Amino acid sequence: MRGWVVAACCLPVAALASPTTFVHQGRLVDTLGAPIEGQQTLLVELYTQPTGGTRVWHESDPATLRDGYYAIQLGDTNPLDTLNFGTTAYFLQVTPVGGSPILPRTQIAAVPVALSVAGGLQPTAVTTTQRDALQVQPGAVVYNTTEGQLQTYTTSGWSTLAAGSSSGSYAWGRGAVGGLGTGDTASRNYPTEIAVPGGVRFETITAGGYNHGSEPGGCAIDTAGRLFCWGRGNNVPDGESEDMLAPKEVSNGLQWRDVDMGFGLVTCGITVSGVGYCWGREDYNGLGNGLTGSDWFYTPQQLLGNISWKTLRPGGRYNDAHRAWTCGVSTAVGEDNGYCWGIDSYGVLGNGSAGSNYNSPETGLIPGFEWQDIQPGSYHSCGVTVSGEGYCWGEGGSGRLGYGSTGDQQQPALVSGGHTWQKIEAGEAHSCGLDDAGAIWCWGDSSQYQLGRGTTTDSSVPVAVTDPSSDPVGNPTVWTDLRVGYQHSCALDSEYAMWCWGRGDDGRQGDLGSGENGVPTRVQGELRFRDFATGIRQTYGIQR
Repeated sequence: MRGWVVAACCLPVAALASPTTFVHQGRLVDTLGAPIEGQQTLLVELYTQPTGGTRVWHESDPATLRDGYYAIQLGDTNPLDTLNFGTTAYFLQVTPVGGSPILPRTQIAAVPVALSVAGGLQPTAVTTTQRDALQVQPGAVVYNTTEGQLQTYTTSGWSTLAAGSSSGSYAWGRGAVGGLGTGDTASRNYPTEIAVPGGVRFETITAGGYNHGSEPGGCAIDTAGRLFCWGRGNNVPDGESEDMLAPKEVSNGLQWRDVDMGFGLVTCGITVSGVGYCWGREDYNGLGNGLTGSDWFYTPQQLLGNISWKTLRPGGRYNDAHRAWTCGVSTAVGEDNGYCWGIDSYGVLGNGSAGSNYNSPETGLIPGFEWQDIQPGSYHSCGVTVSGEGYCWGEGGSGRLGYGSTGDQQQPALVSGGHTWQKIEAGEAHSCGLDDAGAIWCWGDSSQYQLGRGTTTDSSVPVAVTDPSSDPVGNPTVWTDLRVGYQHSCALDSEYAMWCWGRGDDGRQGDLGSGENGVPTRVQGELRFRDFATGIRQTYGIQR
């Protein structure tokens, strides 16, 4: 393998004495400029001359490359305390094991970075003037507060960059009560690494919110099937009600396969054996445990009935009248397999009996359909059958049901247009779907540009999301995945880059701003995602 390295660094700015360890961050690409992915072993050597000379220190370190970026701790196996960084110039040389040395060597210099608790790199915040006054080597990473960008220094100057991640999990948007999982309550308008415990890699992630989204939170499952949650304490199933600033393991002795958080009151998960659990507030029986009232349950409540679950999706929202319902699809094949239970205002349960609440899954069977998935929103539900037909039901205001009118529907109404759908998701008052050709269509409320067409005109039938052809980094005409939040949506293109549109306050779009995006706009940085989630005021992503 042969390539070159960008981002060779470095000692913290305040370092005066010789350290025992320091972080080196870099990027590897092949001879064609394509980033190298996966696991590599890097031989790192220090010399006192830019060429030739005798090696004075070396160490081999494993590195995980994501989009070519890596960060490794030097000195872990061979301490650096015998070297004198205060009086001697050292030059760093990196060689991928099995490859050739990457030249020229880079002189070690102090640069504006600091270690984060997660083991990655946190950029120092500087103005443009401060940045330009820095004496740095290629590889320095800063957050430019003047331009609102993450930037790295290369041989050609400063350029935009999303910093590499040790965990591969990112969050942006509203940070109150720890809803971003970054270890604090600050909001971010660009992808920021979630403070994932060391050695943990998330596999799937979900986002939610409470109190109109002012108190966000999330949950994720790691590669070992362990459940982690953070943010608003009432949605963290740890037996307490305290808010969590960073992910906390809350597996409760179970091995988990899936987790989904609604817009406020309920979170549900499925174990690897197909058993369903929900936790949160029991208003209107949304937990499916047979109880009714207004209590909070801070531990997982097993759903009533002997159903093996394929998906579980909670819906509803917090407002003057708490409302919660949950829909699930069983693993049954060739028969009716969709269930909804909880509050049935507007007919959101889809069984033709608006106002008849149900307190257990089995009582909420939706007759006549075999479902692939059902996704509730705030006042309506949508689903896709195993044959790819799309249906919505519940409140019809603003055209959110997509059948050509604005009336409520107590039973599934076929979405117009004759599409074959991969998925349909419901937001607060709009819906979006991904069809089998890789096109995204949206319908319903567009007051915050939720339909992604650059207009605030509502539509009661699906309309195609505008391709962002004016964006300089590309024109994704084929989409591969979709998530619909409360009033914003995000999607992945064929290169796994994320694009978002709709409401943007709190930075939920991840584009360094806080305004609405009328059409899909690319999330800041050169990140590629394999799973992601949109909540009420935040967005999460797990890097490929």
